[in-house]
Amino acid sequence: MNIIQSDNFGISLGNSPYVVLINSDVIVTPNWLSRLLHCAELDSRIAAVTPVTNHASNINFPIAQGANFYGMDRVLAQHSPCNYPDIVTDFGFCTLLRRSALEDAGWFDEIYNCSYYAYLDLCMRLTAKGYRTVVADNVYVYHQKLTLSQQKQNVNDQKDKQIFDARWSKEYQRKLSIFLKADPLKPARDLFQPPQQQWNPIQSMRETYYAMRQHWHQRQWFSVAKAAV
Repeated sequence: MNIIQSDNFGISLGNSPYVVLINSDVIVTPNWLSRLLHCAELDSRIAAVTPVTNHASNINFPIAQGANFYGMDRVLAQHSPCNYPDIVTDFGFCTLLRRSALEDAGWFDEIYNCSYYAYLDLCMRLTAKGYRTVVADNVYVYHQKLTLSQQKQNVNDQKDKQIFDARWSKEYQRKLSIFLKADPLKPARDLFQPPQQQWNPIQSMRETYYAMRQHWHQRQWFSVAKAAV
């Protein structure tokens, strides 16, 4: 069973109105899920909500110099404009999905071997049905982005890309071009740049200490190491 089949199997086991897909290389931040749910509840057309992260090609927020992902999340939670812009890419590593929209547009297409193009394909099918796929610009999570061996990944990516391009290439490139030109995440990114900079390095270090101490007591060794990043 590959990752696409595993995702579909997991979805089939539940009946809740929302489904969360989260990779094993993601570390979430306090109250992340409630904020994703709040975003989804603002508009019944929202089918998918994804947070910003340090490792995603088109919604990428590098961790600010001297900061950590807990501090990044705190700043966004308190100061983000909460525009929740529409996206056509980069969801799947940590995504809230509306089950009714999945039932309408269809689940992940198991013709794909890897998650990236399967997620893009689902995104395109959802938007073709009139749904929205958005990024929660007030939520930040850490993403390590573990990968398959490079050779195996390249072979699978090439096959999946051919399938995806045959279906969606022109429309996807059009929508992606609009997104990149509009740069709707700039107001949130500016929170970490002068003169709008809102994060405090001393506060960030204090939060890192308390986060590491909490993970240590809970024996979450991987999280202890990542909290120090």
